[in-house]
Formats: sequence, C-alpha cells, structure tokens
Amino acid sequence: PEDRAAFIAGRDEALREGGSEPLDFRITRSDGTERIFHREFAVLRGEDGRPVRMFGTVQDVTELKRAERELHRSRENLERAQRIASVGNFVHDRTTDGREISAEMFRIHGIEPDDPRASLVFLQSLVHAEDRPDVTEFRRRALSGIRPDPIEYRIVRPDGAERILHRECDLEIDDSGRTTAIFSTDQDVTELKRAEIGLRNYAARLDSILENALDGIVTVNAAGEIASFNPAAEKIFGRRAEELMGRPVGILMEKAYGEGFAAHLGRHVAAGDSAFVGGRREVAGVRRSGETFPLEVATTDVRLGAERIFVLLMRDVSERRQVERMKTEFVSTVSHELRTPLTSISASLALLS
Repeated sequence: PEDRAAFIAGRDEALREGGSEPLDFRITRSDGTERIFHREFAVLRGEDGRPVRMFGTVQDVTELKRAERELHRSRENLERAQRIASVGNFVHDRTTDGREISAEMFRIHGIEPDDPRASLVFLQSLVHAEDRPDVTEFRRRALSGIRPDPIEYRIVRPDGAERILHRECDLEIDDSGRTTAIFSTDQDVTELKRAEIGLRNYAARLDSILENALDGIVTVNAAGEIASFNPAAEKIFGRRAEELMGRPVGILMEKAYGEGFAAHLGRHVAAGDSAFVGGRREVAGVRRSGETFPLEVATTDVRLGAERIFVLLMRDVSERRQVERMKTEFVSTVSHELRTPLTSISASLALLS
C-alpha cells in the first residue's frame, strides 16, 4: 500500500509523456511474503500522438536489493570501524590504474573526503620531508613485487599539526610476478607513540632511582619470587641480580627468618595480613659468603593492574648496631668509673663518723 501511489503516478506519467522513470516497488504475495520489483514503462503512440500501446517490464530484484543493503551496511560498518581505530586504506588497481581511497584516510591527513584538495597527490605532499625517502622506497618495493616491511612516518597536516602514521600493505601478484594491485593501510599512532615515549621516560627515571638508591630495593611477586634486585641490594648481599631472578626471597635471610617471611607473605596474599606491610622489622640477613648480619626490612604491597608485587626496602644496620653497642659499653664503663670513687668516699665518711 505504501508504494501504490508512486506506481499509479508512474503509469500515468508514461501514458502522458511516453515514458517514466524506472521504479522499485514492493508487493505482498498471497502467502504474506514481501518482494521487491523493478518496473520500467515505454509507450507506443499513433500518428495522432495518442497512446496506442504500453510496454512494461517487471523484474523481481528482492535478492539484489538485499545484497545492496548488506553491502551498504558493510561499508558503513567498515567506515565506522576505521574511524574508531584511526585506520584508513588505499587500493591501487594497476591493471586499470584505478585508485580508491577511504574517507578515513583523508581524515587522518586532516581533511574531509569532500574537500576539493582530497587526492592522492595532496596526501603525498603532506609527508614530512625527512620521511619521504622511506615512503618512496616502500612504494618502490611494492611496485616491484616485494612486500615491504611496515614503516612509521610523519605527516604535517594542513593546520600544521604533526602526526605519526603506521603503514602496512599487501600485494596481489599475477603468475608472471607482476604486482597487479596494492592494498595498503595507514593508522594514526601518534597518541600511542607519545604514550610509549612517556612510558620509556618514566621507566628511565625509575631505573635511575633504583640504580642510585642507597637502600637495597627488591621486588617479589605474590609467590615470593624475586623479580628485581637493585645495585645497592647487590652490594649488601654480595650477589648479582642475574643469579637471583625467580628464586625465593627467603634465601636472603637465615632459614628461620626466611620461612617466617614466606609464611607472612602467604597469609597476606590469602587474607590481607595487614601486619606484614607498612612497618619495619629486623631479621638476620645472609651474604653470599654465609656471613649473617642485622637487616632491616620494610615491605610495601603494590598493585599494577591485575599484577601484585611487593617492594622490599632493605638496609644493612650492622654499623648502627655496632654504634649502639659502643654507646651502651661506654655508658656502662663511665657509670662504673663514677660509682667506684663515690663508694670510697662514702666508706671514709662512715669511718669518720
């Protein structure tokens, strides 16, 4: 019913004008199924100009229209996906010299697809001068039938903004080895590269802190296995980091302390033993030579996404304990020396009285 008026209007136009525009219309069959028909009209007129005969063709184009809708939907989904991922594509059919550039490819380069400047030549002109040799070599290899390795290059958009693109391509090659088509994609990876640079800078700063820290810094995983061991820790224990990776942290302590530490760690991981983290405790550390020494340990629980690590700050307090012993011995000696003459004086006063 919705298409009936257009159908009748087309027929009347054909009778009046001698023809009408082709029309797609829907019918509903007796079984309730809907089909799409394509209709065209032609009218034969007599010598007096009046319509004598009407010729018409009707074609069932239901499957064709469904295929067209699916293709249109697929293209829309592709464009949507490309926009989300900032990926554009370019196809060069060398057999026909036809070129197809996706809308997102233009947007990545800072222009809209309907911009009068939107062309392959204009996109090529936006490549950063220092990176043009790499882009030229990429295309040369593709044209010669050699699939080039992915490259990253810079472009300068019309507004002056610099972006970093990642390019890859695939080739269609005939039996003679000639490249018949080039399929390439460009992805804007500017934010990703900036994040990588920021992460590298952060990692470099963190490494510098760990390398130059005076305290030993040891990280262990939730299983109590050593994951990192800074230079200060190497100096304290006389052991190289390489030999300790993946080994239980308890080997850095006397057996009883190591077993106790592992038990505390296990309870904290299982049930959140708050007494295990945040404070400092003194244990007996063990150097590579087997020598034991007083070791102060502070533990911090750190979560990195789904990963859980423990940071152990370790300090050799041997010198501090030695100084404390010397202070205690000094005070004891002085106290004894002061008490001795006072005892003699007290005895003499007793005799005089």
